Amino acid sequence: EISEEVIRLGPIILDWQEQIHHPGGSVRYRLNLNGKKVVYATDMELNRIFDSDKSSKEDKAIARDYMDFIHNADLLIADAQYTEEEYPDKVGWGHSSVPVLLDVAFKSYVKQLAVFHHDPQHSDKFLDELWMMNRSRYRSGSRKMDIFWAREGMTLAI
Repeated sequence: EISEEVIRLGPIILDWQEQIHHPGGSVRYRLNLNGKKVVYATDMELNRIFDSDKSSKEDKAIARDYMDFIHNADLLIADAQYTEEEYPDKVGWGHSSVPVLLDVAFKSYVKQLAVFHHDPQHSDKFLDELWMMNRSRYRSGSRKMDIFWAREGMTLAI
């Protein structure tokens, strides 16, 4: 169990928040080192809090907290297990759709987005095509966000 809200590990400052909308709960972490910020925020059903037609006041507050937590992250590692079409059959499973995660990350000024927790029913080819469909939308204009699918063994420069 974590008892401190902020944990110092030498030069690394780690803070965390509990998340909801995942069976059994979940926690997100933010690591700060030398002005760089890496956020690990998985197992949260973002669709449930960012659906403006159905979101309660409580969900809107949770959405603001989430966006504040990931704001201006140099790297956000987050799950987007489903396509927009698949999500309605997966409500309550605790995972987000790709379009919602991408939109929220972009609005929160995330610089790099590592999407993971892929649906095991999706082939590598399917994921590559999904990435190709989405990456260009966030790589044009004055503000860019680098989107990629996380893969086992991947190493990144922050």
